[in-house]
Formats: sequence, structure tokens, C-alpha cells
Amino acid sequence: MEAITSKGFLKQIENRKRAHTIHLRRDACKYILMRWEELCDEQLSSTTSLNDMEHHVDFHAAIWEASTEILPGLEVQVVIDANWKLHISTGSPGFVGFPKEPKGLKLPIRCWIHTHPFGRAYFSGIDWNTVSIWGSQMECAYVLGGGQHYGFWDNKNANELTIYRDDFYDLGSGQMLESPFEIQLKDKSLNLKENLKEGE
Repeated sequence: MEAITSKGFLKQIENRKRAHTIHLRRDACKYILMRWEELCDEQLSSTTSLNDMEHHVDFHAAIWEASTEILPGLEVQVVIDANWKLHISTGSPGFVGFPKEPKGLKLPIRCWIHTHPFGRAYFSGIDWNTVSIWGSQMECAYVLGGGQHYGFWDNKNANELTIYRDDFYDLGSGQMLESPFEIQLKDKSLNLKENLKEGE
């Protein structure tokens, strides 16, 4: 039997980690799909429509759980298409995309949901670029920062992301906020009061 070097052993460890992460990514996607189906079945037992399912708090909680508890703090994105079909992908701690165009995606997109597992809900430059490209074919989007901290965008106010918080504390500045929400403008990051002053 050939002796293994420490360098070879580290390579084996990395290969096992990679294989483990691949399994976790599959499990995260499967969990989100299972939770979606359960919630849709619950809604259809009392109504004949899936309307507003994209806003379901328990569904968002499942996506967040997949991103932070099943996966080791990796971004997850879920696209809900016109047929209520989910298209899911996982990324790195700071980026998520689709490696190739999702099969069978039916436009328009009802909702695009993605996580910021580091706990800050806002649109990055890449996020703004995504909604700029898809905006005419996408009804709304969420960015999840954990708990009741999330951002909501819709194509009626295409240059604004409304960021809601479960407390009145701004993580960036360390200051107490006067309102449980703020508005992030495309190309700027100003709160609602500043936006109103700017427009006066």
C-alpha cells in the first residue's frame, strides 16, 4: 500500500467536503420544493387559487433555513414562474446565479427570491442589474436577510427596494431608526426621509 503524503491527505479532505456540499445543495433544493408543495396544498384546500403564494412567510422561512441551516451560509435563489413552477439554484456566501438558463421557465416571472445569508437585506449592484434586465418580465422580488428583515421590489416602482426590519436598528450605521423600513434607490442607498427631502 502506497503511503499518502499530507498534501494528498488534504486533497482527499477537500474532495470529501466538495462531495458533501453537492449533497447539501441537492437537499436544500429538495427541502424548498417539499415545503412549497405542502404550502400550496394547504392553500388549495381552502381556495381555488395559488395567488399570493410568492409572499407566504413560511415559504420565505424555508428558503432562509435552506440557505443558513441546511447549507453553510450560501446564497439561494428561487424563481417562481408564470405556471407556479420553482426554479432553484444555490451559490456562494455572496453570489447566486443560474449556471445555465432554467429549463421550462414560463414568463412572466411571478417572483424572484434570494437570500443574503450574512444577514443584510439590500440590493447589490448585481441585484439591481438583474431586476433591470428582467423587470418588464418580472412582477416582484424579495431579498431575505433573516427573520422579519427583508427587502421587497415590484415592477411598479422599479427603481426602489423597500427594506423592512424586525427592529429599529440599522446594522450599517449602528444607529436607531425612526421607521421599521427604509427605501433603497437604484444607484443610491438613502432612507425614505432623505428621499423625501431630496424631492422637495
